[in-house]
Amino acid sequence: MKTTIQTKLVESGIPAELEARVKSLYSLHRKILRQETGLEQVYDLLAVRVITDSDRNCYAALGVVHHIWRPVPGRFKDYIAMARPNLYQSLHTTVLHGAQPFEVQIRTQEMHRIAEEGVAAHWKYKSGKPGSEDDDQRITWMRQLIEWSQEMQEPGEFLSTLKVDLAPVEVYAFTPEGTRAGIARAVRTPVDFAYLVHTEVGHPVAVGAKVNGQMVSLRHEITSGRRRWRS
Repeated sequence: MKTTIQTKLVESGIPAELEARVKSLYSLHRKILRQETGLEQVYDLLAVRVITDSDRNCYAALGVVHHIWRPVPGRFKDYIAMARPNLYQSLHTTVLHGAQPFEVQIRTQEMHRIAEEGVAAHWKYKSGKPGSEDDDQRITWMRQLIEWSQEMQEPGEFLSTLKVDLAPVEVYAFTPEGTRAGIARAVRTPVDFAYLVHTEVGHPVAVGAKVNGQMVSLRHEITSGRRRWRS
């Protein structure tokens, strides 16, 4: 199918790159459950993507594809003329190759970059300015956030994960004199805090700590000359 489309596009003078994929079993399983439908109603088991250079050639490539294979009624979507709220743009059509339906997506290189990398990454690319490491981390976090929201079934679980990520980069502890000290989240235990205050405080005299008003006993192990504490 890729070879057929590529040949016809060359004959029509339409520059394009083609990609193809077969839907994975897990993705197929999720789609059937999500849409509560049968296998015969899944039209994108096979899919071909055409990436060209302009909106005009997108529509021209669509005409070429529909000339080769008969389109399935009601399966054409024009996301170029009417982009999705997240700015996704592409032409989607389903055609019949014999008795086998398959989906064809047609888009420009710019549309493809937005679809694959997201609006923020595309904006950074267009600006020509390298983003900071913090910007890259924020974009990565947003992508993970979207994946978590789709994977987690319980809203409470998603909110708990979100709260952890939105927590400040520091936590606060108080010395016996009432002095507040801001420490990094990497400092996780009372003994870590004791060593942060002073080395001698963190030595064997640290045998317990109060957490939320309750005494927590601590024990230590000597491993390779280094002291490890466990609650």
